[in-house]
Amino acid sequence: MNSKNITQTPDLTLQLIIQRITENLAVEEIYLYPFRMQGKLFNQLYVLLRHESGQEIISARALCNVAVSEKAGYHAEVLFPEDVNRQINQGNIRVTLIYHPNNRVYENPNPGSRVVFQEVNYQKRYKKAARYFEKEIAKLYAFEKGYRFYMDSENYSQASFMLHQVIELGFRLAEHLIMGKAKLTHSIRKHQEYIRAVSPEMGSLFAEEEWDILRKLDESYSSARYDHDFSVSKEDLDVAADKSKALLAYLTAFNRDLLDELQRRQAEESRVMEQSENSEQTTTNHEETVDAMDVVDAVNESTEGDGPAGSGIFSAEDHRHHILAAISRYFAPTHVFCFAHQSREERSVNLVTLEKRETKRHRYYLAILTEETLEHPLRQQHQINEVLGDELEIVALYFKLGTFNKKLEEGDTFFHFLVDTAERWCSKNGLLTQSGTPEAVDLAERDWQWKRYLWSAEGMIEMAEEHIGTRHDESCAVVMAQAMEQLCLGMLHAIWGYRPDNILNLMYLIQLTESITPLASEHFCLDIPEERKMVVQLSQALNQLRYNPGYRADGYALHIVHDRLKTFSKSVEELVNYHFEEQEAVVQ
Repeated sequence: MNSKNITQTPDLTLQLIIQRITENLAVEEIYLYPFRMQGKLFNQLYVLLRHESGQEIISARALCNVAVSEKAGYHAEVLFPEDVNRQINQGNIRVTLIYHPNNRVYENPNPGSRVVFQEVNYQKRYKKAARYFEKEIAKLYAFEKGYRFYMDSENYSQASFMLHQVIELGFRLAEHLIMGKAKLTHSIRKHQEYIRAVSPEMGSLFAEEEWDILRKLDESYSSARYDHDFSVSKEDLDVAADKSKALLAYLTAFNRDLLDELQRRQAEESRVMEQSENSEQTTTNHEETVDAMDVVDAVNESTEGDGPAGSGIFSAEDHRHHILAAISRYFAPTHVFCFAHQSREERSVNLVTLEKRETKRHRYYLAILTEETLEHPLRQQHQINEVLGDELEIVALYFKLGTFNKKLEEGDTFFHFLVDTAERWCSKNGLLTQSGTPEAVDLAERDWQWKRYLWSAEGMIEMAEEHIGTRHDESCAVVMAQAMEQLCLGMLHAIWGYRPDNILNLMYLIQLTESITPLASEHFCLDIPEERKMVVQLSQALNQLRYNPGYRADGYALHIVHDRLKTFSKSVEELVNYHFEEQEAVVQ
């Protein structure tokens, strides 16, 4: 445990608990979240595991529960960092309160996958939490109304099902409010056991002598609908109905506790901002007033060149270190080559408010080599980009080292280009083969292969055009996605001499073509979220058609994308033909 952990955890017993956990488990981070529930203080320890072979989450939970049992009022939850980041990205309110930098009591000195903190607007979260509670509580009242209807009709089996839904949804809502996530089960008894650690009152909503009633309720979830012999007494339902009233009272209290905490966080944030503004104002009072034109000049000067240290303008070297650190969280590459870089910049100056804004986005195209084949490279690429944030992104080609060396020995020009021309960001000595020389490119053969891609795409575009607007829209979406895929693969093969056959993901292929030309972005308006959504939906068409019986394509969007696809095909054909003309001129 490093010094940072010790200063954050002056409690000696807690230090020993953390030490015991980290000595027996591979842990990324630990968070201590103290919170009040109905006036009582609870301390929840959140242990984020590192992915290592032989480390199972079930046994890890058992070990952590034994470790925290030494300290009264403490409980442990075990999960993985990517689970937390997914919940944060989904806007989970309780999770953003739990995983706060001030709550971290341990971090592994060798960084792996970490929680990515986001800036939180507590005022907006307060409004969102209030709306969420109103929406969810309305569901409970709707089922409660159904319960009373069936009770009045003396249809006790259906009344039991309605009451089961009231209580199950109530437990789920309580779990979201208190813990940030609900247990995936329809069993009320399991929900009661799950929440007991942080809410003893709800954990004993049904006493042990009332478990027969609870069992009947759980049974009613399926039996009341499918088993005509299912029955339950009115007296048992009356007891369970009283429990549901107590549950609704708990939910109101839990919601109030959550809203109160959001208000406290908002007040703390406002106080810090006020102190910061007062400090800045004190400094400003000692400076000369700058007129509007001076502000414009200052903005222009600050954005020229690389900028001094601390200016907020990061160099390519900073980006390289940041990206390599993010990659190392998920796997260990033997080599990383950078073969392309794109940068976009937006600036604005408001002469009325003297406000200046600057947004920069960088995308780096990499070739990443690993000793073992990555099972889910695009998933890991997505995780890496989440770590990098909004202004920095990678798009990578992934190769197994052995395959890469074999291509070098065969004289593959694209692989020799990566080794000889691309920037080498990192490498392990002695692993790349030194044999083999680039073979001459057979332009006629490559041109023929390109035409096969183009003709396939043109045929699919014509097929789709004949059936868009009919009952075959879903099939048209699949065919159009395949046509776009053929154009992307054909372009990459024609210009690079390489195509990533191991990853056939349309949006990924489009990103790769953007390292060559912005044609896809220009034709399909990918910078506009609403327009990009149409292409994303198209890329998902095949899986939707395979696995989703209710899949329906947007016929209007298909017409728009189809028109753009035809012009995109013509532009790609012109680009590739021009490329071959240039290559032939060089050869001659």
